[in-house]
Amino acid sequence: MRKIATLILGLCLLSTVTACKGETSYGECVGLDDQEDMDPNLKYDLSARNFIWSLVGIETIVAPVLWVTDYAYCPESRKRDANKALTPSD
Repeated sequence: MRKIATLILGLCLLSTVTACKGETSYGECVGLDDQEDMDPNLKYDLSARNFIWSLVGIETIVAPVLWVTDYAYCPESRKRDANKALTPSD
């Protein structure tokens, strides 16, 4: 029984370390301390996947700190240029 519990705990820790989303097709994710590195042309959203993995890995202390400081916000789309007039293409 103890071997099974150790195996499950080890698999949980391994999945906690390897399952973060570090980048999307629009670029790399940024953390709370990297807000000045955000591209002004991209729309960033809080990464729910990384937030959930932070909750799962709360017992390790290191994993949630890593995800919050390095991977909290991920680029999801390009911002629409408000200054451009919408014209039909010819």
